[in-house]
Amino acid sequence: MSFSNLNNYQLDKNVDGRFSNYMRIACLSFIFLIFVSGCSSSKSVSNSATSESNMISVEGYVSVRGNVPFIAVVLETDDRNTYILKLTPEMSQTLTTPARLNVTGRLYLDYWNGVALAHLEVVELERVME
Repeated sequence: MSFSNLNNYQLDKNVDGRFSNYMRIACLSFIFLIFVSGCSSSKSVSNSATSESNMISVEGYVSVRGNVPFIAVVLETDDRNTYILKLTPEMSQTLTTPARLNVTGRLYLDYWNGVALAHLEVVELERVME
């Protein structure tokens, strides 16, 4: 290896080293920006404010759908809107289906059997006389 080739090798090595440092700094900066933007975009809302704004009352026909172990208590309105009901154990024991009920609860979106459906976290059940 001649002296001129050695100098070129050292120059290339220095250029690669500087490039590697710039890439390292760029990657760390990018990760930092993602972290900061993720933290700044998260919203902190109290449970009472969230639950009050999503509370609804719905009247409809309640039945059990699905196959064991993938069953759900479902409320279907006269307009064909469907809600998966999340009941407390006490409510589940006292509920007889099929029945026509007026249900009050917190509305949220979740998945059941791979399909996004409206869910109601039930606060109150009231039987409707037909």
